[in-house]
Amino acid sequence: MLDFNLVVENASQIKELTGLTHEEFNTLHIAVEEKILSTKVKLTGSPGKIKNKKVNLLIFLHYMRGHMVQRHMSIFFNISQPQICRIVNYYRKFVEAVTRIENTIKDISKSVIVDATEQLIERPKDNEVQKKYYSGKKKPTP
Repeated sequence: MLDFNLVVENASQIKELTGLTHEEFNTLHIAVEEKILSTKVKLTGSPGKIKNKKVNLLIFLHYMRGHMVQRHMSIFFNISQPQICRIVNYYRKFVEAVTRIENTIKDISKSVIVDATEQLIERPKDNEVQKKYYSGKKKPTP
């Protein structure tokens, strides 16, 4: 089991999990913690196993980078899925406020990519339109 208290101090692991350099991560952590202290909003729910606020920020950034299923993250970080959900929702407000990328984060979290290269279409009745979609292939290649 990884000790995430050590991971947040390891530059290469921070880069792999969040995409940020160690300096960027620490700068963001300081800015987010100052914003949290200025608003006096506390993380709701049971305190859970993670007391280190850097690890909470790591969880949020790792979620935003890979959009992993929260259940998988709960196994990875060895905490409950509801606690992952609370951390992500709590830190989202403060990271958005500090980085001023609110619209970007909202757009990323709501965007969907569909691979439509093999989507079937209804065969058009009009011969001219049919020619546009005809591949020329009569039978499947082995």
